[in-house]
Amino acid sequence: MALTRAKAIRTIDRPYTRKSKVKSKGYIKTVPPKHIVKFMMGDSFKYQQKGFTYIIKLVSKDAMQIRDNAIEAARTHILRELELIAGKDFYFAISVYPHHIIREHKQAAVAQADRIFQGMQKAFGKPTSLAAQLKPGKEIFTIALNNESLIPKLRLALWKIRPKLSCRTRIDVEKVQIQKPMPEKQETEEKTSA
Repeated sequence: MALTRAKAIRTIDRPYTRKSKVKSKGYIKTVPPKHIVKFMMGDSFKYQQKGFTYIIKLVSKDAMQIRDNAIEAARTHILRELELIAGKDFYFAISVYPHHIIREHKQAAVAQADRIFQGMQKAFGKPTSLAAQLKPGKEIFTIALNNESLIPKLRLALWKIRPKLSCRTRIDVEKVQIQKPMPEKQETEEKTSA
């Protein structure tokens, strides 16, 4: 069955995240699988050691819900562009997690379907997919690079994914100081061990 249009699920509701292991207490019997394959890509060790000079963030301007398959589609596009322009010297992470379970009351999509059944008003519905809830100022993607000349190409790649996310976004670029290991700590550790 085809996916429901994004405008039907993009308004933020009370997040439904309950996934009970006790069968009698769980309204949702099966949780839909998330479509996001990876959340962190590239050189994560170098990012944790603060070895990148530029951090680029795609930030949401709107409060809305985004389905997990839309985030995955944007992720694959950005990752392909990053591998072309930066090789392996980058870090890329998804900063949101799809917790909210989207429920739909299935109806027959044929002519005269209303004669078959009307359905219930505000019916609980069956779980179909997962969504991430965004607030204004929330980061969606975080990318770290060393080469300043690659930032315009990355901006173009982030501009291309706007139709996939269906929310207004902005790109924040931050320059950070690369931290070098301090030799004083190593000397004190050697003295204490001896």
